[in-house]
Amino acid sequence: MASSLARTGRALARRPGCIARPSPTRLVVAPGRARQASSRALPSQQSVSWQTLITSVLVAAAAAGGLSAYLLRQPQSASATPKKERDLEGYLAELAQEHGFGESQIVTDASDLDTHGKSPWSYHPAHNPSAVVYPERIEQVQALVRLAHRYGITLVPFAGGTSLEAHWATPEHGRDGKRKRTVVSVDFALMDRIGDVNVDDGDVEVEAGVKYEDLNDHLKSLGIPLFFPVDPGPGAAIGGMMATGGSGTGAVRYGTMKGDYVLNATVVLPNGEVIKTRSRARKSSAGPDLTKLFLGSEGCLGFIVKATLRLAPLLPTSIAVVPFPSVRDACSAAQNILAQGVGVQCIELLDDTMLQVINRATAANDGPSTSTSTTSSSSSSSSSKGEIRHLEKPSLFIKLQGNDVHRREDERRVRAIAAKWGCRDRDIKVTHDEASNEALWRARKIALWSAIEGAPGGGQGKKCWTTDVCVPISKMADLFEWVRQETTKNNLFGPLVGHVGDGNAHSLIVFQDGDEAEFKRVQAFVHRMVDSAHELEGTCTGEHGIGRGKRMYLKRELGEGSLQLLHSLKDIIDPSGIMNPGALLYEDAAEEEAEKEEVDSIHAEQH
Repeated sequence: MASSLARTGRALARRPGCIARPSPTRLVVAPGRARQASSRALPSQQSVSWQTLITSVLVAAAAAGGLSAYLLRQPQSASATPKKERDLEGYLAELAQEHGFGESQIVTDASDLDTHGKSPWSYHPAHNPSAVVYPERIEQVQALVRLAHRYGITLVPFAGGTSLEAHWATPEHGRDGKRKRTVVSVDFALMDRIGDVNVDDGDVEVEAGVKYEDLNDHLKSLGIPLFFPVDPGPGAAIGGMMATGGSGTGAVRYGTMKGDYVLNATVVLPNGEVIKTRSRARKSSAGPDLTKLFLGSEGCLGFIVKATLRLAPLLPTSIAVVPFPSVRDACSAAQNILAQGVGVQCIELLDDTMLQVINRATAANDGPSTSTSTTSSSSSSSSSKGEIRHLEKPSLFIKLQGNDVHRREDERRVRAIAAKWGCRDRDIKVTHDEASNEALWRARKIALWSAIEGAPGGGQGKKCWTTDVCVPISKMADLFEWVRQETTKNNLFGPLVGHVGDGNAHSLIVFQDGDEAEFKRVQAFVHRMVDSAHELEGTCTGEHGIGRGKRMYLKRELGEGSLQLLHSLKDIIDPSGIMNPGALLYEDAAEEEAEKEEVDSIHAEQH
């Protein structure tokens, strides 16, 4: 008990500003009522800081058995000297001998380590783990977590492996090179079971390794007219989507993984305990929503192993592609469409540069032809192979949902609004059946690959940095115009794609692999794009998360008090720091300062 309390006190003492307020006030308590009074009402030396107060309350709660109840459930060896510091061999042997990990569940092959340490789509420093383990059931996750304390192992979760911000980049050591670690990647690929679908309730329980596309294919194969609507991109798994707070093109209608489509989560905590955050009910006012504590926590507070997901009804869909004279016109039309209550599922903006490279990629495609029938004789055309050629103008790609009457009415309203912003009616393309919809939406699906292949000089040896910021939708045109000016000024190629319905913007910055000068220009641009988003009252990330790539922006965005509260939560829930250290939050001030100096150096070099 004493050890647990001492550790709690130290953790809180390290975060003295956890409840800091910009303008401290005092609460004067009268009978039956509390009211604010000026902080000058009492001498300052008698004032008790909120930080001191909260520390005292938490430590007192621990003494009373509240917080200590959690800390005492930490493995005994978590607070004692590990059995053998960084004993990977002993750790893996005990998993195999005592906890049923088969030969295929423990991997140290070099190629497997490489795919779990580095990503071709992430450009942040990374190192390979020492081993990869593949748990098959919750009890095995509990075992590997508890033994990590005993053997001095650091754990990094891995779901679909599609992260762009180095969420699972192995923290081999601190920037001073002294904090050497033995890191094990925990891959949830084998925990991919889908439970019974509750059709009447519209929900389903899935394990963390289930990919959302596989879930929707499963529902379709059963003939169930429901789907999971959050769609970050191919390969994304539910556990990772929850841990990063991901979203996708449908967020304008269905929200993100931080919204109401996650009903509850089953989580293995850093002490090996399993909790379920709430019931299966659609709504609950039973205390704080603990589910949301883990959504966006990036594996730092616990490993999500299972979730109950809400499903949405499959609705008939039409697709419209609507070209405009300028990006600003397209953004203005999108705002108007949303304000008029048009039933959109998605409303995406692709700029003229993006459509140029998509047309080139489509023309070079030697695959089977795809024909479509549209309700417009647009000046955009189909190629000789049946592929669609788009007008090379900034265009909205819109999915309309509802019955035939509603979709036809929404189409009419879209045409009327578009005309106000310079779109010619004959340039609009609309499709209504599944095959035609798929062909028309294909341009949005191939945007990333088209940007790489269509870059100046061709796609050979090219890489792409997919940026991610989000601003209020009224500021999106300002952001897009800034991006176009900056890429032109810095000789960068960066077609634009935006989830314009919620203000989420991506510039796909394509660069030559191995060209250090160009890469530094890209790095500087990425940082300036975040600065621009913040100036426009936005966020450093709309859907990719913080990981290890965007930690430097959290203090500016959340404020010192909120950030210190996050540190305090981490220190209390994971006092040994075994779960994904360095993701989301810096581990110490030295690491933060070193990264700041690195970014300042990049900016200075470019100027």
